[in-house]
Amino acid sequence: MRIICLVTILFLSSVAKAETCIEVEGLQVEVISHNSLLMMKDGKNLGIIQLCGGDLAKVKQVNLRFFTPRLCDGSNNDKFHLNGDLKSVCSIKYFK
Repeated sequence: MRIICLVTILFLSSVAKAETCIEVEGLQVEVISHNSLLMMKDGKNLGIIQLCGGDLAKVKQVNLRFFTPRLCDGSNNDKFHLNGDLKSVCSIKYFK
């Protein structure tokens, strides 16, 4: 019985999604859809931040406030303020 539990735990931990993070220092974003932000640093497009819910269609100017030095998906570091509203990150996808 213990072996089955151990194998199950190991299997579940191996298929768990690893978090993806970005350092927020110097991070710039641009709204590109109703729930997506383009990530940029030093004039280079890095990838896309997909938000959990929310509607960014009416956002014209972006003011960001981060609570930690890194913004991540799938962790406690997935929250930030965008124009004073609390947002959550569902996924961070880097361009290849």
